[in-house]
Amino acid sequence: MRRPTPVGCPALPLPDPPLVDGALRLRPWQESDAAALAAAWADPEVRRWTGVPADHDVTAARRWIQGELDRRQRGLALDLVLVVDEEIVGEVG
Repeated sequence: MRRPTPVGCPALPLPDPPLVDGALRLRPWQESDAAALAAAWADPEVRRWTGVPADHDVTAARRWIQGELDRRQRGLALDLVLVVDEEIVGEVG
């Protein structure tokens, strides 16, 4: 028996207007965030509670960030960085 071809999901738009509250804002990942993402992936508590790739260096983080637009356009994920006073403090997806 053949499985049906999956139907594409609609693209997930970025919040418009952007989500901002004073010094706190949610924004898309940027390639310049790769070092911060790799550092988070190396944190034992982050590794304990979330799915972190086996390869979790800056190169892997850069690849993951570069794939964010494709995942969003395919309707698979919407991943945003939580920034406070220009410092990354978390991620929501």
